[in-house]
Amino acid sequence: MKPRKRHPTVADQHNGVVNVETTGPLGWLLAQTSGLPRSGMISSRLELREGPAGERWTRHLRPGRSNPAISWVQNNASHELVEQLGPVRMRFTTSVNNGVTTVRLRYVCIGRFRVSRRLVNVEALGETVDNGQLRTSVEMTLLGGKVGSLAYTSILLTG
Repeated sequence: MKPRKRHPTVADQHNGVVNVETTGPLGWLLAQTSGLPRSGMISSRLELREGPAGERWTRHLRPGRSNPAISWVQNNASHELVEQLGPVRMRFTTSVNNGVTTVRLRYVCIGRFRVSRRLVNVEALGETVDNGQLRTSVEMTLLGGKVGSLAYTSILLTG
């Protein structure tokens, strides 16, 4: 089945900042695989382009390193969003309440293998704040945070 496009919430190129925190012995691994540093505030650049298979998001989070992803709506009726980062495919459910978008991981696959949410989990909140800026808060955990977690907040400053 061909992925369906979704309408962009942001367009073109945006600059911003990201504040990162990791905990646990493997929190660094979550940061590394997400293209983030272990901790601290960094500048970021997001490029959003529409493509034949969905939207292409390229996040520039560290000098010389980009983090490309493709995302699309899989099912409009059930608000399912899919994001593909290389061999990792994540399927999310989304909901909007009072202008805040909540994204929760349904499952993740690495290649053909499905990974249990007990092993890895992702939750995100997105909302428009002061002056139309988009703030996104993301939390990723390994084994319920017992062996590692990554939390970051990103604010897109320009459009």
